[in-house]
Amino acid sequence: MPFFKTEMQKNRSWRKILLSAALLVITITLWALFAPLQFGGNVAYVIVAGDSMSPKYMLGDLVVIRNQENYKIGDSVTYQHPEIDYVFHRIVEVDPEGRFILQGDHNAWEDSYHPSEEEIVGKLWWHIPKLGNTLESLRSPWGFAILTLVFGFLLFTIVVPPDKKRGRRKERGKGNFMSGSYQKTGENLFILAVLALGALFLGLAAFRHPVLNEIHAPLAYEQQAVFHYTANVPSGIYDSDRIQPGEPIFRLLNGSFSIGLNYLFISVHPAELEGTYRLLARVSDGSGWKRTLELTPETAFSGNVFTVSETLELDEIQGFIDSLEKETGVARSQYTLSVLSEIQIEGRVSELALQDSFSPEINFDITNLEVVLRDVSDLSQDALSSIKTSALTRTLYEQNHLNILGLKIPVLLARWIAAGVGIPAVLFLIFSLVQLYTSTQRSELERVRVWYGSMLIEARDMQILDSPRQVEIASIDDLAKFAEQDQRSILHLPDGNSHHFFVQTPEQLYHYQLEENSTGIGVITAPANKENWVARFPWKHQPSKLQHSYTRALEGWANAVDMRFYEEGHSEEVAKLTEKLAISLGVRGYALEEIRLGAYLHDIGLMNIPDSIVQKKKKLTKKEWDIIRNHPEQAKAHLTETNLQSSIIDVVHYHHERWDGSGYPEGLRGEEIPLGARIVAVIDVWDALKHPRPYRDSWSSEEICQYFREQSGIQFDPRVTEAFLKLLVEEFPEECEEVITLEAEVQDVIKDKEG
Repeated sequence: MPFFKTEMQKNRSWRKILLSAALLVITITLWALFAPLQFGGNVAYVIVAGDSMSPKYMLGDLVVIRNQENYKIGDSVTYQHPEIDYVFHRIVEVDPEGRFILQGDHNAWEDSYHPSEEEIVGKLWWHIPKLGNTLESLRSPWGFAILTLVFGFLLFTIVVPPDKKRGRRKERGKGNFMSGSYQKTGENLFILAVLALGALFLGLAAFRHPVLNEIHAPLAYEQQAVFHYTANVPSGIYDSDRIQPGEPIFRLLNGSFSIGLNYLFISVHPAELEGTYRLLARVSDGSGWKRTLELTPETAFSGNVFTVSETLELDEIQGFIDSLEKETGVARSQYTLSVLSEIQIEGRVSELALQDSFSPEINFDITNLEVVLRDVSDLSQDALSSIKTSALTRTLYEQNHLNILGLKIPVLLARWIAAGVGIPAVLFLIFSLVQLYTSTQRSELERVRVWYGSMLIEARDMQILDSPRQVEIASIDDLAKFAEQDQRSILHLPDGNSHHFFVQTPEQLYHYQLEENSTGIGVITAPANKENWVARFPWKHQPSKLQHSYTRALEGWANAVDMRFYEEGHSEEVAKLTEKLAISLGVRGYALEEIRLGAYLHDIGLMNIPDSIVQKKKKLTKKEWDIIRNHPEQAKAHLTETNLQSSIIDVVHYHHERWDGSGYPEGLRGEEIPLGARIVAVIDVWDALKHPRPYRDSWSSEEICQYFREQSGIQFDPRVTEAFLKLLVEEFPEECEEVITLEAEVQDVIKDKEG
């Protein structure tokens, strides 16, 4: 019988090997693709329970959700809501914090809850209409009983073979030289087939996904604007002689008031900004009529902070109202007075271009008798402050991963693995099959060993050759047919260069004889040593820079005060020397940083002082001094809006208090004054005396030291004063020779008294 005519019969066992390998790989692949999240997989099966995603996704549909590396606008995803469990909606936007804003296709409103990326279960993978209803019915007791019966039947008929098959097949190929060669070859082919198919499926998945993921990361920033207003009033009307923000302005007492704005740009990313601002006053009646007065023309600024302050004349506003009522005959008891700011900024945040606007405003109710600050409808907001949060979008590229049963493999690595394993496995598989085919063509004995090795059992009884019921068979292929029909083994009996093959039945003994004329084929074997490869992936962690950015913005605000009142660097010099003095007094840790920042901001309240007082070279009047003495209260009001620690604000608020209780703003005495404020009081006076002012010259080092000696225990804390004079000797030895001499004399006097 020709070889190719019986090819289908002879290669059944090898087809089984390759089919087994394919089934194994396919089973593993299907499990990796469809395994539920509850069993370590990446897939969730969701039954649509509403019409919010109609008309495409209807009630009772099944949506298969698969976990992804990242998500983008337009993706249909499922997320876990903290109150209503799982929700299947579409991503429509990403907020500045990186959380997702979702909305149902059929809804006109957005979801109130914004999930983070960790709360997203997965992205829509498959959609199967109406299947959800079927699965829902199978979850009933009757449906579960039917599934149990079907599964049990399959397990009994397919997985568990009959006893006859199990008993006979267990004996095949056992202890057989020829079957051992076959098993070795079959194991190698099985391994190669598994590697090749596994690499193929891995390669298909890896080359379908990009190596890098495009991620749109928000660069959040915030603009803050804080309004403030004040005016002088006679004593006895208010708690103080100046109106504080939030208090009403009585027009019989004040025909004008000072209105100002402090602007602050905050971002955790480096920013370079410039822009313009205008300050406007507008009166309106609620019906659409309005008149606008420009308080500050368009002014350029640079940096992330600016402050503007102007005087608003109420008579000018009243003129607009009187003109309206005279010409129209319509008189109203109350109008709205608004102060608006038009801010335009441009620049760069990190590497991205920025262009934005901000229009904060403050509103008053104005009548013939008073101007009253109007409360905002949102109780969580402050009528004096406005905050605008925005974000730029930066496109990043990060390494993409394949999620295989919870194991994340980089796509590029998966491609290399697929190519590095798959190509050699396919080449070795082809080489083995070609070599196997070639060897079967050279030797009939080798062909028997390869094709029928799993059916052979070694025999040793030579008497079997003399059996009277022996039937000669023309070919090994025909003999194999008899064996397969009754699930029997083929007995092999070697006799010199002859090989006898038998199939024993109750009726007959079927025999085939083969003469050996060639050697066996070579088999590709698996390497003895295997190496374990461990992939290590570095992970980065970057701490938040928000606090540092916030501090830098506040220091920029303080520097703006320096440029207006003093020479550049005043606040920085006071802060540095304050820090050194605090260290010498034993202050450490967070308390030291709080005192340093308080020293940096100690004159922040001076920003509201009018230029006429700032630039005045003559002696100030009592009224002007009162305005300046109010700057600690102004500073406290401003800094309270920034959420700084109260201990920092106390340093700024109380640094003009005196040891004997004669200071301001509250007249605290001795240890009642916070230590940080006592330290700043010394350094601030020292820095002020050594620099000239419009109304006086600078003092000499001898005069300054003598002043501190005289004021120790009166204006200044004696312990702080003594530590400061010692610090001066260490920091400025050339300028403080007199202090060194004075210290020596004092020590001599002390020693004499002790002696």
